[in-house]
Amino acid sequence: RLRSTARRRFLGAAAAGTCAAVPSLRVAASALGTDSLAASRFAAHVGTTFVARPLGDAAAAPRVMRLREVAPLARVAPTMSSVAAAERSFELVFDVDGGGAEQHSYAVTHEALPPFVALMAPNRHATRLVAVFNRIA
Repeated sequence: RLRSTARRRFLGAAAAGTCAAVPSLRVAASALGTDSLAASRFAAHVGTTFVARPLGDAAAAPRVMRLREVAPLARVAPTMSSVAAAERSFELVFDVDGGGAEQHSYAVTHEALPPFVALMAPNRHATRLVAVFNRIA
């Protein structure tokens, strides 16, 4: 349990530092509420375009992606209600234009949502990127 708490603190600090380091995310980071990354906010945008820019590589081209689905996680914290689990424990699956998707931390933008940073991993054929959100607290 101690390791889990320390990891959460580290990830939170890293995300805050990343948002502070990326100028376009500074204002959005301060405006985000605790529910800014809820499944229902993304569900309304399935089929729409998102842009992902790899962090730490200014020369890398941005990736154009389409949100394919917002899927609930199969396993969630047993102490969470089903409503909370549906909103806080989910994955975003994106189709990547041109394929060649790579695992990376990305700054992600969408015209109707606040920007966010996520670690995304590709599928076997590198045609999709998946971001997992599993917030238990």
